[in-house]
Amino acid sequence: MEIRTLLLEDDGNTRSLLETILTERGHRVFSYASPLLCPLYKEPDCRCEKTSPCVDFLLTDNQMPGMSGLQFIQLQAERGCKISVNNKAIFSGDWRYEDIKIAQSLGYRTFAKPFNLAEFNHWLDIGEQRLKTRQNRSCGRSDSGTGC
Repeated sequence: MEIRTLLLEDDGNTRSLLETILTERGHRVFSYASPLLCPLYKEPDCRCEKTSPCVDFLLTDNQMPGMSGLQFIQLQAERGCKISVNNKAIFSGDWRYEDIKIAQSLGYRTFAKPFNLAEFNHWLDIGEQRLKTRQNRSCGRSDSGTGC
């Protein structure tokens, strides 16, 4: 099962670190330095009409040029985003109290920078297991065999 992850991070070092972690875990990473560069933002009529999400995880920094990560996720939700709220995370090195409360109240996972990598990897473990379980159910299996 290929896991697809959208990563929005303006800091090149952090983006590179996260890309490496995700790639080593087997994720296909779609990475952008700004939400304004992401095709999901650039196409105002880009609405996911599919029954499944375009990516499995959405990870974004909150303090970004042009639009915050929280604003991006909220905009995508308004456009009908199908990514599970449990697989959306926002991180920041300078959380505002209001932003972190909004993000958490909407069910998004929040992380502080610098990252606690063990905590981040644990969150990914849980999300990946949830995806695997969902795929096995849709295939009518409870084992961990390959593909449908």
